[in-house]
Amino acid sequence: MQREDRSEFLLLEHSPLQNLVGVAPHLESDLGLRARTVLDTELEAHATWIKNWQQILPYLVSNLSFVEPRQLDRILNFCQISQMLFDIERAELPGDPVITRTAVFELVRQGKLSPEDLHCDPLSATSRFIKGRTHVETIDH
Repeated sequence: MQREDRSEFLLLEHSPLQNLVGVAPHLESDLGLRARTVLDTELEAHATWIKNWQQILPYLVSNLSFVEPRQLDRILNFCQISQMLFDIERAELPGDPVITRTAVFELVRQGKLSPEDLHCDPLSATSRFIKGRTHVETIDH
């Protein structure tokens, strides 16, 4: 995971790998300095956000190559005020709503579009987005 200016190796609390690399934080190595255990309670606190990203990632993996830079710019301009996903998709018609949705999610991933309610509410057509820089932890690809 990319965090601020460095990479971080995350270990899930009850992962089978936890036993294999559980000693890493005690080693005087680069891995030991970058390893962090994520507790189950931390995951539970972010369950909705995680579930939403589980829905978002397939769009990015499958469709990102079809998104054009002009579309990203149009969506950012449209989202000067808070907009529902449904309205963003409608504004981009006759374009493919799946590609529009992918563009919205890419802008969120880049931190250029802020998801107003995805931390606490399930992703839906009524999810709201607004232009603005937010802190979104991402994995470099």
